[in-house]
Amino acid sequence: MDYEKILQELRQQYADLEQRAEEGSKEQSTYHRIVQLIDQSSLIKPPLQRAFIIRISLTTFADATSPEARPLVNEAISAITEKARLSP
Repeated sequence: MDYEKILQELRQQYADLEQRAEEGSKEQSTYHRIVQLIDQSSLIKPPLQRAFIIRISLTTFADATSPEARPLVNEAISAITEKARLSP
């Protein structure tokens, strides 16, 4: 499984969602933070380990974020778990 490609595609997906979200909206800031979390782990090798760390970071973010943003973050957690076939 090409984890590097999966992580790049997820990053692009959330960057695109950020661009399409309404300027200054909670959705835009949430998608921006998701992209930041993915980018912050870019030096972690191997990519499978990076995927797990991103999932952990997203889970922590979901716990700390506002109730309105939580479904968007949970969606990202589900996406990385499914696409990278990570166990919960």
